[in-house]
Amino acid sequence: MSQPPDQQSDSSARPNSGLIGQWAREHRHAMLREAGNWAGDAVTAEDIVQDALWIAHREAGQLKDAGKTRSWLIGIVRRIGRRGAGKRARRAGLLQKRQVDVEAWLMLETDSDSRRDEVLALADSLPSRQREIIRLVVLEQMRGAEIAERLETTGAAIRQSRRRAILRLKAMVQGGSTP
Repeated sequence: MSQPPDQQSDSSARPNSGLIGQWAREHRHAMLREAGNWAGDAVTAEDIVQDALWIAHREAGQLKDAGKTRSWLIGIVRRIGRRGAGKRARRAGLLQKRQVDVEAWLMLETDSDSRRDEVLALADSLPSRQREIIRLVVLEQMRGAEIAERLETTGAAIRQSRRRAILRLKAMVQGGSTP
């Protein structure tokens, strides 16, 4: 029984899984090397190679010259890697901008003695850890690594607590509710 035309598989357009496996064995090292240029770590590079092999399987009909399989596969890896690197760069830029905006607000708010006292008075309503972090940032002008060392925790935990504390303070100063 034959399948309807829209459900028939075009075996000439897609290689069998054995051919994809052969490509993976023959070109995996070169693909991983190219993915490593874009990814930076082995796990992400491996993910890029897996995605590239899946796309190669899906788009195998576009390969016109079997002698150029390696360069075609590396081109797919490069396209995926470039897209991922762009996403990571945009994401990092946005996160960095948000963090700078929040910390800049705190520095501007505590620029004068009277504003500093007001912000510190509002900080009394924060949870104890956040209150301590704000006091160390405002009064002692300590950086994240120094605070982490003093409070015996990680820099990431300090950054997260500091950001939450600043956002709460900002909401209180602007007359809103705490987040």
